[in-house]
Formats: sequence, structure tokens, C-alpha cells
Amino acid sequence: MSKANEVMVSKVITVAENALVLDVLKHFITHRISGLPVVNSANEVVGFISDGDLLKSIGHHKPMMIDAISVAYSGIWYDQEGIEDKIKELLQLNVLELATRKVISVDYDAEIGDVSEILGQKKIKKVPVLQDGKLVGIISRGDLLRFVGSRFL
Repeated sequence: MSKANEVMVSKVITVAENALVLDVLKHFITHRISGLPVVNSANEVVGFISDGDLLKSIGHHKPMMIDAISVAYSGIWYDQEGIEDKIKELLQLNVLELATRKVISVDYDAEIGDVSEILGQKKIKKVPVLQDGKLVGIISRGDLLRFVGSRFL
């Protein structure tokens, strides 16, 4: 049975937990990737940030009701900030302000069928591979499909 370590990409582009969103965007553009793990100084995964996390923050938000501390005061908040200002602010945020903190990962020795199931059921595109709690690789949907293709085409 094939294992995660046979499919994973071991040269993982990461970003440090103290990095700015600007650094993430640079990685996305330079390396043509859409998501990356956020790691601490011990190379432990503390978050994951994707292009979707950035796009959600840039997009316009629909009006919503805000109910302040008392029921007597409520109002409607509208997203009126210009896109350029919003992007400038976004790029200066710490990566962990946008990153997913509950990261789904797989073990170095996980079976490929299990990895595939996780990606499909959790509707995620990439999963970090850990060995003894440390990041050692990453597997994307594309990596799995290329692996299947190399075996069956």
C-alpha cells in the first residue's frame, strides 16, 4: 500500500508565524502556489493560509445588522472602504490573523487512500505531512492525481 511519503513534495514553501500577509502574497506569486503552511521556529505547523483566505478579506461584505451591548442600540454596518485601502491594510496584517489555525494534516506513513479521503471529504486542496509533529512535506490534490496517473496510465 502506498504511503504519504511516496507522494508528498518535500520541498515545502512555508511562511513564519510572524510574517505579514504581504510575504504570503509574494510566495503565492513567486512560486505559483495557492496555499502554504504557517510554521513556528520548531517547524511545527501552527496555521495554513490559502488564496481563498486572502480573497475573502479583499471582497466586499454585505450589509449586516450589528447589535451593540444593549438591545436598545442597533445599526447597520456597510463595507464602504475602497478596495485599494482594504488591500493595503490586509497586506500589513500578521499571517495568523487570516490563517486557519485548526490545520488538518496527515502522518508521514498515512495510506494514500486515507489522504485522498481527507482531501475529498474536508474539501481542502492541500494537506501538510508531519513526522513526529514536524512538517516534512505537503500533498495536493494534483500530487495525488499525478501519482495515480504514473501508476495507471
